[in-house]
Amino acid sequence: MSQANANSQAVISVSAGRFPWVQAFKDRYGIDRGEWRALTDAVFPNAKSLDTIVLALSYCKARNLDVFKRPVHIVPMYSTASNSYVDTIWPGIGELRTTAVRTGAFAGRDAAVYGPTVKATYGDEEVEHPEWCEVVVYRMVEGQRVACHGPRVYWRETFATDKDKVSPNKMWCKRPFGQLEKCAEAAALRAAFPEEIGNEYTAEEMEGKIIEGRFEQVPDQSAPAATRQPSRNKLAAFAESEPPTDDELAVLRARVTAICETVALARTESALTKIEVKERAFLSELDAKWPDGKTAITQAIAAQKESLSEASPGSAGERAATAADGESRAGAAARNTSTEREA
Repeated sequence: MSQANANSQAVISVSAGRFPWVQAFKDRYGIDRGEWRALTDAVFPNAKSLDTIVLALSYCKARNLDVFKRPVHIVPMYSTASNSYVDTIWPGIGELRTTAVRTGAFAGRDAAVYGPTVKATYGDEEVEHPEWCEVVVYRMVEGQRVACHGPRVYWRETFATDKDKVSPNKMWCKRPFGQLEKCAEAAALRAAFPEEIGNEYTAEEMEGKIIEGRFEQVPDQSAPAATRQPSRNKLAAFAESEPPTDDELAVLRARVTAICETVALARTESALTKIEVKERAFLSELDAKWPDGKTAITQAIAAQKESLSEASPGSAGERAATAADGESRAGAAARNTSTEREA
């Protein structure tokens, strides 16, 4: 066999990357181990959880989009409910352009028109930026090219803030014109193709924004503190009573599989305890959405604890005694087997 043929038949081994790859990714999304590594380390390098990447895959599958062309972005947004930043999925301006072109009615756009340039201070940053931006998008209507004027988008109302929630982030400081143009184009595309794009905002528009709240447990203030019971928003209660959709179940399955694989790699009971503590909130979520998933994790932890207990009987002396006893029993079993054969 020539060296070229040998090289062509060599098996390429690719590690899973930051998050574990499971066969379900191949079955459901057509993503093999190498492509998963590219997604986790190159396409979505800032994703903080496996769930977020799976949600991006589900979005792209539903919209028939190539995830490797980055049609969606993972945007950290500050949640007032959790008092922390959470990863969210938003389409990029490219996704809106793709949707417009797919209608067969998109007929181009004009260059962006900017308002006067102003200089202002926001927090610790002094930025020179356009006051506003407008974009005109064209659409074919009954054979005629019609201009669809997007709304005037103001920089002060749109820029993404930094972690201080006041100053513009680095991108908006570096590209004040370019970032605002993307937002103005998105607004114009929504105006021109409402039946296809609807009210879908882009990652460029949502970056740095704040999630003002979500369905939470709200204490009943009319009852005494000792007997106060949490009351739930009716929509939240209804959502919890509904079975998970296929996409939600795929996310849950992937995370459960990843946790079980982590459990199998644990080498001490303290490590298993840390996993239980870390995943406590997720186990509660599984209680409501997919009890079988919680059962799989708890059984995996119990089995690994039993395995570790059997592998560590005690002190060196105890292990030696156990080994000697095992050898003695093995010898007796061998002799009994030999006797049985002779008989």
